[in-house]
Amino acid sequence: MDNEGQQKLIHSLDSLSFLKVEGINMLNFCCQDYNNRIISIEQEWKKNVNTDQQSTHYSEVYKLKIHEISLRELLILQSFYLTKNNSQVLALVKIQPNP
Repeated sequence: MDNEGQQKLIHSLDSLSFLKVEGINMLNFCCQDYNNRIISIEQEWKKNVNTDQQSTHYSEVYKLKIHEISLRELLILQSFYLTKNNSQVLALVKIQPNP
């Protein structure tokens, strides 16, 4: 329950795997500040420091800023997951109203 006594749904962590572009992408939850909640999808890569050492780095693929979401937004997000290819996602975006 949140501060105002309203219940909120939380998706299982496994369902967030749908946010990954590739299975090897990592999810970084930057949620320390409630007003600046971000989920960052990152790609791990290694850089050779010298002949026998590597340092690990992460490049941001994309990130999502989390706001209070409306029912309409939830439905469009669910529709993205149910589409079979990119052209169906594009069609969904094109039929959205222009506010």
